[in-house]
Amino acid sequence: MLSTIVNFFRSSLGKIAILGILSAIIFIMKIQIDKIQAKLLLKEQEIAVLQNKNKQQHDAINRLLTFGQKQDEVLTSYEQDKERIAKALQQKEYIIRQQNDEKSQNWKKQNLPDSILSVLNAKP
Repeated sequence: MLSTIVNFFRSSLGKIAILGILSAIIFIMKIQIDKIQAKLLLKEQEIAVLQNKNKQQHDAINRLLTFGQKQDEVLTSYEQDKERIAKALQQKEYIIRQQNDEKSQNWKKQNLPDSILSVLNAKP
C-alpha cells in the first residue's frame, strides 16, 4: 500500500496532483491575504478619518479656549472700566455735594433782597 502511494507520487500524474494541491493551497492563502489586506486598508482609512475628526475637535477646543480667554480679557477690561467710572462718578458726586454745601452756606450767610423776602413772607 505504501509503495503504491509512493509510486503514485513518483509518476507524472502524482506530481501534477501535488502541484495542483500546492497551487490550490497557495491560491487559498492568496485570497486570505487579499481579504486581510483589504480589511487592513479599510481599518487604516477608518483610522485616518478618526484622526482627522480628532484633529478637528482638538482645533475646535483650542478655538473655544482662545475665545474664552478673550472673553475673560474683555470682561476684566469692562470690570476695570466700570470701577474707574464708578470712582469718577463718586468723585463728581462728592464735588457736587461740596459745591452745594458751599452754596447753601453762602446763601444762608447772604442777605436776601427785599423783593424775595416779600415773596417768601407773603401770605395767601
